[in-house]
Amino acid sequence: MKAREIINTTVAATKKGNRIWLEGIKLNSLGFTRGSKYSRILEDGVITLSTEENGPLKVSGKRRNGGSVPVIDLCGKWLEEVFSEGDLITAKIEDGKISIKLHKEGQAQRVREESLLTSPVLRKGVLCYGIGVSGHAFQKALDDIGVDSRLELVAEREAKYLQVASKNNNFLTDGTLMLQGDLERVDVDDLPNLDILSMSLPCTGHSPAGKTSNKISSAEEHKDAATAVFGAMKIIYKTNPSVIISENVVQARNSATYSLIKAELARLGYTVFEAILGIEESNALENRNRYWFVAISSKISRNFDLEDLKQYVGEKPYHSIGDLIEDDGPQKFFSPEKFLKREAENKAKGRGFKTQFVTREGTSVNVIPRNYSKRQVSNPHYLEDGKVRLFNSKEHARLKGIPEKLVEGISETTAHEGLGQSILYSHAYAIGRRVAELIIKLREEYSSEQLEVVA
Repeated sequence: MKAREIINTTVAATKKGNRIWLEGIKLNSLGFTRGSKYSRILEDGVITLSTEENGPLKVSGKRRNGGSVPVIDLCGKWLEEVFSEGDLITAKIEDGKISIKLHKEGQAQRVREESLLTSPVLRKGVLCYGIGVSGHAFQKALDDIGVDSRLELVAEREAKYLQVASKNNNFLTDGTLMLQGDLERVDVDDLPNLDILSMSLPCTGHSPAGKTSNKISSAEEHKDAATAVFGAMKIIYKTNPSVIISENVVQARNSATYSLIKAELARLGYTVFEAILGIEESNALENRNRYWFVAISSKISRNFDLEDLKQYVGEKPYHSIGDLIEDDGPQKFFSPEKFLKREAENKAKGRGFKTQFVTREGTSVNVIPRNYSKRQVSNPHYLEDGKVRLFNSKEHARLKGIPEKLVEGISETTAHEGLGQSILYSHAYAIGRRVAELIIKLREEYSSEQLEVVA
């Protein structure tokens, strides 16, 4: 087998210009000994170094452990025409020859950033789509500020949720690729490149209730949901988005799963921004806190943050429970006696499950989960004239600030499932607006730079 060495390194910045520093253990045996001569050719973004007896350049070196180590030091303003500071490059060293080019990951970063700046229509994808709440909010945010985008693909495990989304979500089109099944089993060969990817990985193993019901101590032990992260990362590698938006329960933030996701994204050349958003940052009445992160390809992440998102939220459409109640809704009232008895039993056993009865005067409710139709003691119920009932699906949507059309024409059970595992709509909308504003600003700067070059 032919002897060779491959060095992966990054381009550094110095006062003299960008620098590539190579000191491989095989430089000596492959012809690049200290003091030897070589030539340099730059063509199509590739730097080729070849050993030549009378070459114009010379291999330098340094002393180490009593011996001499050959060093190839490429430095100068000329290098800035090929590589930028921080670029990941690959140097392939064979007998008498070195070829230096962007690493595959560096090429991916350059491609995705250029796409975000130049594509007339941004391509968007959503993983764990559900009934399409967050995807709808992001798309509306882009549309409202004038960023043309197209929903290129959605992925969802449950077929019934995709059916609901297809019926009620106008952003899903005939051209949207719909992937039904586990993320881990997605054939990435079928996937297009994307500019923006959002995902809401399963929260079952991260939430306290999920840990209790599944008898696990960490999300990574969940028998079904834990491996979704591998499918998500596989899709990220293939679609190469410039912007990645993620949502989950607050407990996910410091989990092993999310620590690894963020570390890997940073290694791939993304800058990650994080925030915990709750009822204060929304125009909703449900007290639902969620952990969000936005990962943006590093060289276009400047001036981005997740501060002061409330400015995009607008006024609350409903200020109290009474404002959103449907007096002629489908839900029936029943006696709260059974709940009160169960609550007393829980208290006697030291359990924290307590029923929340909310009247017309109330201004917030606790979290409404996906299994809301089961009438569990810990879930919010509407109280009137001494009797209680579940909030119906339209009221549920209003409590979260979600457009009611997303749950039209479906069963109450399915509607509550879809809404219960969704987000507060205004959170996703606000983040979408902040991302859209960044895109517009970056494109304006890019256009100005191109005009200067032409001039």
